[in-house]
Amino acid sequence: MTTDRAGKPRPLLSVPEAAREILGIAASTAYEWLRNDALPGAVLINGHWRVRRSVLEAWLAGGNVPSQEAHATPV
Repeated sequence: MTTDRAGKPRPLLSVPEAAREILGIAASTAYEWLRNDALPGAVLINGHWRVRRSVLEAWLAGGNVPSQEAHATPV
């Protein structure tokens, strides 16, 4: 788990961190969800996408996880 210096979970995660630590998916899938407005809690800070841990955890607790196939880019 990504923590701050005091050992507390960081409130904002990068998209790859959120994908790996919370969602258990590939970063590329998380970025696809972001492009399709399916990744809650995402904010743009200084040109970098971050995901609010609390929003993402609450979203997952509600069972609202999009399927990877629903947001896959056609080949």
